[in-house]
Amino acid sequence: MKNTEKVLQDKLLKLLDSYKIDEIDVNLLCNTLGIKRQTFYYHYKNIYELIYSIYYEKKLEVNDKPTYEEILTQALDFLYADDFNRDVFESNASPVLKEFILSFLIKSFANYLSFYKITSTQKKEESRFLASAINEQMFYYFKDEEENKKTIYHKLSLFLNKRIIDSITKNYFLLN
Repeated sequence: MKNTEKVLQDKLLKLLDSYKIDEIDVNLLCNTLGIKRQTFYYHYKNIYELIYSIYYEKKLEVNDKPTYEEILTQALDFLYADDFNRDVFESNASPVLKEFILSFLIKSFANYLSFYKITSTQKKEESRFLASAINEQMFYYFKDEEENKKTIYHKLSLFLNKRIIDSITKNYFLLN
């Protein structure tokens, strides 16, 4: 990674000690670093792209053959890893976090569904369906700060589990 990009990422994270994400703009970031706005725009289109780059650096790894439980655990562990995720979620940048987690879930469920004898198109459709459902419910629960990782895991496991996924796959895709 370029040094300037790392400096911008680190400064954004440092500014979160004093400001909410929605209070941080390109001017504030550049002024505190003593750089020109054009330097920022050379590396990023906007603050949201900078936030995405921070997530990209954190790397939420997709397992080759994950279990359903591993997918949920990994997503929730990432979500609860630090205050940055809560800050992003409670800001106008929340779509960046949601899209990042959704992307992980889609790839993970595609790998999870590999053991079924379904076409790649069917696997893509079902992984998007499952990932979207889990992502939506996960963030629905996450918005309540009283909810913890263990409680959300339990609720998501009741909402969607291996038995239900098997049923969806067999009844919809294998019968078509």
